[in-house]
Amino acid sequence: VKVILGSSEAAATFLRNAKALRQTTRFKKVYIAPDRSRDEREQRKTLVSQMKEKIRSDPLQYHFIRNGVVCSREKEQAPSNLSASSARTQVSSNSGTVPRNQTSTPQVLHFKPR
Repeated sequence: VKVILGSSEAAATFLRNAKALRQTTRFKKVYIAPDRSRDEREQRKTLVSQMKEKIRSDPLQYHFIRNGVVCSREKEQAPSNLSASSARTQVSSNSGTVPRNQTSTPQVLHFKPR
């Protein structure tokens, strides 16, 4: 399914709220990703392979990609009832951040089942 939104702000809001789908039974396996150019897909593929290598080499850490950088933090031992501000953890990365494309052109999102 292809969805075209009117602005990059609408697309950013849509993507930020997409994680709520995973908490539902009906849409648990729905994955929403932004449209990426060929270069962006290649960069993402490289980052994912770096992240998978980190997962193999250091399974005690939680690894993720944020702003074009592979980051790591301590895994939570058990769910806690701490507030969001006190539960924040330090994020480390191997390189700087990649600037985001800030345009007002319509954004295209592709829906792919997992």
